[in-house]
Amino acid sequence: MKAQNKEPLKAEGYQTSRGLREAGFLISFAIAIFMLIALWTFDKGDPGWSQY
Repeated sequence: MKAQNKEPLKAEGYQTSRGLREAGFLISFAIAIFMLIALWTFDKGDPGWSQY
């Protein structure tokens, strides 16, 4: 059998990884909320960039 090298997780690396995942989640959540509000408030009668 192959010997497994089980080293304890370094707290510093774990904290960094967790922080990056949390930041990614918060950014994704903010973008999702922005898109939901944009789609919810859409009105075809509003003047826009592409109306002639």
